[in-house]
Amino acid sequence: MIPVDDELAAVLTRWLAVRPDAISDAEPLFVSTSRQWGRRLTPQMVRNIVETHAREVGWYRRGGGAEENVTPHYFRHFFTTHLRDRTGDRGIVKYLRGDVAEDIIDTYTHNWGDRVREVYEQNVYSLV
Repeated sequence: MIPVDDELAAVLTRWLAVRPDAISDAEPLFVSTSRQWGRRLTPQMVRNIVETHAREVGWYRRGGGAEENVTPHYFRHFFTTHLRDRTGDRGIVKYLRGDVAEDIIDTYTHNWGDRVREVYEQNVYSLV
């Protein structure tokens, strides 16, 4: 479970208003708007989208390593580093990344969900 701040809620609301109807009873949130219209996005589709946009602005070079190319995994590293540096709270970062087992979280704090939301909203970048 991750916090949904006001900015993300607004962006998701706009997306849901225009996204294609999902071709799946599971009603995935993110579906294709290209050749696979309405089908659930696959990890490969996401990689292709990120690579295409990164290439357009010079952030991706075929044959380049992880240290120079922007990929979906790059964002995981960026998010981890950014929140760790801004909050100093490794527990919240691990929770948001999904790295900590639930029983450890329950032991660590009694009100983890509210604490995650508070720290996340105070430290996440606003993009729009």
